[in-house]
Amino acid sequence: MKRFLLLALTAGLLSPIAAKAESYKLLVKVREVRSVSTSVLTMASKQACEEAKKKVVDVDNWEGSFSVNGLAAICIKSK
Repeated sequence: MKRFLLLALTAGLLSPIAAKAESYKLLVKVREVRSVSTSVLTMASKQACEEAKKKVVDVDNWEGSFSVNGLAAICIKSK
């Protein structure tokens, strides 16, 4: 389920919004027992990025068992 969510999130990289000059990137890192997965999503605005980050890092939004220490996210401005 986690991998499907990350796959769905990375689909945002292929959206037309990625061509916008000023956008923000949401970087998400998920650490599991023996691996680390990262995803980068392009967001139209800083506000949208911050809202998405809050949803991603809220453990209550995830299904199944999940370690709180294994999740990190940050918003950065694109060039």
